[in-house]
Amino acid sequence: MKKLFCLTLLAALFCSVLPLRSVAADEAANKESEPEFTITPVVTFSDVSGNKSKFREDTWTRDGWTGGLQNFDWHRKVDKDTEFSLGGRGIIDQRDYDIQMDLTKHDFGFIRGGFTQYPKYFDAAGGYYPLFNVPSINLSKPADMDIGRIFFEAGLTLPDMPKITFGYEHQYKDGTKSMVEWGSVTETLPASAGSFPTGSVSKKILPGLKNIDENVDLFKLGIDHNIGSLNLGDNFYFEKYNNNTSRLDDSNYYLTPTVTGGVTYPVNSSKFTVYNEEFHHDMFANTYHMDQHINDKVYWSAGYMFTAVEGGGAFSSANLYNGALVGGLPAVYGTGDAYYNIPVININEHSSVGNLNLMVGPFKDLIAYAGVQGEKTHTESFMYGNFATITAAGSPATTADYRDAYTVLDKKSVEESLGVRYTMIPYTTLYAEAKFAEDSYGQDETQIDFTTPGNSYGSSVATEVLKQQYKAGFNTSPWARMTWSTQYMHSRNQNDYAPLALTGAANTAGNAYIGFIKDLTFDTDEVSTKLTLRPCSRVSLTLKYQMTSTDIKSQSLNGTIPACQYYQNIYSMGATWTPINRLFLTGLICYQDTLTTTFDNGSNTVLPFRGNVYSVIGNAGYALDMKSDLDFQMTYSHSDNFVNNGGYGPTLGLATAALNSAQYGLPYMVSDDLTNASIGWKHRINDHTSVGVRFGFWNNHEPSSGGINDYSAYVVSASYTFRF
Repeated sequence: MKKLFCLTLLAALFCSVLPLRSVAADEAANKESEPEFTITPVVTFSDVSGNKSKFREDTWTRDGWTGGLQNFDWHRKVDKDTEFSLGGRGIIDQRDYDIQMDLTKHDFGFIRGGFTQYPKYFDAAGGYYPLFNVPSINLSKPADMDIGRIFFEAGLTLPDMPKITFGYEHQYKDGTKSMVEWGSVTETLPASAGSFPTGSVSKKILPGLKNIDENVDLFKLGIDHNIGSLNLGDNFYFEKYNNNTSRLDDSNYYLTPTVTGGVTYPVNSSKFTVYNEEFHHDMFANTYHMDQHINDKVYWSAGYMFTAVEGGGAFSSANLYNGALVGGLPAVYGTGDAYYNIPVININEHSSVGNLNLMVGPFKDLIAYAGVQGEKTHTESFMYGNFATITAAGSPATTADYRDAYTVLDKKSVEESLGVRYTMIPYTTLYAEAKFAEDSYGQDETQIDFTTPGNSYGSSVATEVLKQQYKAGFNTSPWARMTWSTQYMHSRNQNDYAPLALTGAANTAGNAYIGFIKDLTFDTDEVSTKLTLRPCSRVSLTLKYQMTSTDIKSQSLNGTIPACQYYQNIYSMGATWTPINRLFLTGLICYQDTLTTTFDNGSNTVLPFRGNVYSVIGNAGYALDMKSDLDFQMTYSHSDNFVNNGGYGPTLGLATAALNSAQYGLPYMVSDDLTNASIGWKHRINDHTSVGVRFGFWNNHEPSSGGINDYSAYVVSASYTFRF
């Protein structure tokens, strides 16, 4: 990556020499070619105590020393029609780079290029369960990822000629991320009065890692041309995608000696299942579009897109044991372990999409618009692999299950939209909009089990999806110092599933999952209103309220089930105050409360979720004199949505509940306080130079996780800007 960065930088600097030579030859005649150059070196130090990986994840910055160029910008005119610019940033210890180059000759063409890379950090801690002797486990390896992009673009923009643009872009992700899916940690908890649960208890708190190596190459070619008021365009797009990942999952970490499946697990030994996945595809896409303003009251547009995707991949899994013994030897497989090796996964897809849109008006202050879009997609996929089950601990796979699966999916959809805007009422706009979509899916699947033919099956399932969305609202400002807007939206998404044919194992009682859910319905209502007041020139107030309600119902063979109900209220108030000309103050206060209830089938493991989040944002700026400024920034958030569903008793200081051991889940969600405050000073020495210093403080307190995510950080940075 460093070599690639250096090559990109050299290429950009080389391109910058071209206009320099031209300017040097004509410098005396063209005084406007003097360059404008700005550079800002910066150095930052972050002193973090506590969970450093959590600090990195929250702030997207690393701890310790970082430094480099916060910003540099070079701009100069080559001649009266040609301009060249080079700019970006480079924080070396942060692996944060950005270089952008642009050479433009008006009414002729342009050349652009650039390179961008930045890191993304992830918290290395897993879950928290206070009844364990080791309530939380951290990853020994930090999780972070580099995300980058390199691009080149060139175009011809000759007057009265088609505009042609060619571009190439390379995107990548390389590194390790933590998973939200955690592995199992097991410990035998002793029986004690009033403490639950007891015995062998497993909780999903072991953090997991996923290694990602993703690369995308994009080639683009576009042509646009105007014939009178008619605009025509065609864009070709080719994408070559490759993704390789490996992850640890279904982990078992034992805190007490355990014997399972003929395998002896000593204290702190672990077992991991390693999954390796690979996927690649080539995608061709071509989009044709046209639009035209026929007159000042009629506008229309149309487009057509065709895509073709050919791809494939592979999947495999294997177990890794650390310290587990079978007959005095390290275990490779345990009884009942699964082993998968799928070397062949193919996919082929073709899709056509067309749309037509029309807008007319205003006619007596009324504007109307409508659109329709149709899509037809055909997808075929094939998979062949080996599914093995371990029958003897410590031995290789002895029972193989070779299968292949073939799936055909056909999708047809039509989307319609229409809307109106009415502006005859003074200082008021009324609007309404409706969208509809009808999707039809036909899926045929065949799975052949070569080892056990009785497990082969076939299925044919039809799915009908109806989507509706209605929106209406108004904006009004009857007085110059007041603006009020309100909107209501209702949407409904109904999915109907109908098995057309079931053969083989799919038609037996033990495989009746196909067609068990007959339909699934989502109903959402949303209301929002916003009021802005300006009682005087120095004060502005904004009040906003938003309510969202979602109801999910599932109809199965056993009847209709209220699968989920979700409610959310958001209240916010913002203010801007300028008490004197040299001082301004801004602030925002926001409160959110949510309630989610789900179908739990009579189990106490899943409890309703209630969440409360408070947020405060404040900013202040003060001009000390004509050359010096002070600014203050502060954010604070408080979450109160922790649900303790992991056990009761003396350890947690709570009352005993009449639940059996199997009904204790894992405590979920959080209660935390996150505070960030910083103050900065900037001084302009003269017209060409300025200096700046900033001091910041971060603090995260999370009692619901026993303090494993707590941290405090002090951040100091200094910068120097020079212009010439």
